[in-house]
Amino acid sequence: ADGTSLVLTYDEALDQANPPAPGDFVVTVNGTPVPPTVVTVSGSTVTLTLPTPVENGDTVTVSYTDPTAGNDAAATQDLAGNDAASFTDSPVINTVPDTTAPLLQSAETSADGTSLVLTYDEALDQANPPAPGDFVVTVNGTPVPPTVVTVSGSTVTLTLPTPVENGDTVTVSYTDPTAGNDAAATQDLA
Repeated sequence: ADGTSLVLTYDEALDQANPPAPGDFVVTVNGTPVPPTVVTVSGSTVTLTLPTPVENGDTVTVSYTDPTAGNDAAATQDLAGNDAASFTDSPVINTVPDTTAPLLQSAETSADGTSLVLTYDEALDQANPPAPGDFVVTVNGTPVPPTVVTVSGSTVTLTLPTPVENGDTVTVSYTDPTAGNDAAATQDLA
């Protein structure tokens, strides 16, 4: 599923001249039925046009009911007239891209003061953490560059070279070094 299109791919060429009816399919988005409005067949794919777009993160399923037993001129079928089997609540891969940048929710030091933990509102890319140089941390107005940056779930942990003491004033800034769906730059978060 990508926006208003849901594409079913079969293992052989299909009859394009006699596509199935929209009513032969049941599509649900987050548990709510979203009846397709148009069905087209091209090559080995059946494309269902949905009245409202699927959004990133939506859970989508699709069911198909062969309208008749045996061969039927208006069904999902191969070029020899063999009907495709019915199926129920098949999970759909949602390919709508995430275009919303993660938002910083909180920043706090670890109990021992050696780390600064930034928590975001969604899971982050753990395989490609930002570089320590993308962050500026100050303690009582003095720069304390992080030495290591790790990402786990929705948190970014900055390892500091010296521990933060109780009562210290700590700020952190982040500058996004690249284009894309990255977290927005921040300025002096206390």
